[in-house]
Order: sequence, then C-alpha cells, then structure tokens
Amino acid sequence: MYVPKINQMDNHEEIMDFIKNNGFAILISVNTEGVPWATHIPIALEKNTEDAYVLRGHVSKANPHAQLLLEGSQVLVIFQGAHAYISSSWYTHDNVSTWNYSAVHIYGKVRVLSDEALWSSVESLTAKYESHVESPKMMTSISPDFLRKEIRGIHGFEVSIDDIHAKAKLSQNRKDVDYGRIIEELEKTEDGQAHEVARQMKEKRPL
Repeated sequence: MYVPKINQMDNHEEIMDFIKNNGFAILISVNTEGVPWATHIPIALEKNTEDAYVLRGHVSKANPHAQLLLEGSQVLVIFQGAHAYISSSWYTHDNVSTWNYSAVHIYGKVRVLSDEALWSSVESLTAKYESHVESPKMMTSISPDFLRKEIRGIHGFEVSIDDIHAKAKLSQNRKDVDYGRIIEELEKTEDGQAHEVARQMKEKRPL
C-alpha cells in the first residue's frame, strides 16, 4: 500500500486498536499459479505465549484457501476502517475530488493451529462478538458434541505480524478552512461512515 509520510499511522498501540475495532478483514494468499486468492473473515488480534501480538482466524476446510494456509506460508491481511467521498465542491479553491479512509495491511507467516488452540481461538472470537448481543450465547451454552463436529470442518491459523503498512488519509494536507468545511459537509450526510471520518478528523486536528 502506498503510504505518503503525511498519512502514516506510526503509533503501534493505535494501530493495534484499529485492528481490534475493525476485525472483519480480507485474508490474501497467492496460489501455486501466482494467482491471488482472498477470503473475507473475522480475524482477531491476540497475544501468543511470547506476549507478542498475532492474528488468529479460521476458514472452512471446503474453502480452497485452506489449502494455501500451510505452515510458514506468506499472507497479507487487510483491515479497512471508515471511508467517505470528499467532493471538490467543498474546497475554497479549484481541486479534484478524493476519498478519505483508514486501512492497515499486515504481512506475516502462517502457523497452523492445533485442535486445542483452534477451540480456544473460536471461543475467544465468539465471546468478543456475542458480548454485544442482547442475549449472548457463548460456546459454553452449546452442545460440546455439536461444537466438535463443527470445528472439525474448519482450518485454524495464526499469522505473525512481520510488516505493517498503516494509513489514515484524512485530509491532513488541507488548510484549516478547507479541513473544517470537509468536516461540516461530512456531518451533513446521513452516512454513518462519513460521520466517523469526520469524528476522526476532529480528533486529529481540533479546530
């Protein structure tokens, strides 16, 4: 990903929080013919036994992608945040329209999860998202025999975090008058993502 210096996210904990808050990711591998293969899945940020951050997830064994997630294979994981169209009509001078967004790309190597680690990973992932449900149903309330049958059908993996490309393109190159106008226009829309981009812009540069 192309990341101009002005758009770089360089605070490690901020990047880790971004991953935690935008956990529905795109997992990308390259097959033996050199063709990229992508799968859209929830991926969790966790810490391993060495207290290092890693990414954990799983795919269906019926998914051809599972055959590419071998021990030591290289993958790219993309996390996408809020994004919004920025109209050129919002500037005080002639310019072109653009798009504001945040994204994090993680490059790393795969480690295949043991059955025990896979169970723990699914349990943790379920707890994270069920905690927001009105009447949460954790794995402990589901038949263990049924769960074992379901988990036999998935391939669990862990990805080391070897290289990070993190970008927040939030009109940092604009003067205050245009920056404030962009925020105002974003807040006028009924788009929740546009409102989130405006909130992030306010946080980055209070006016």
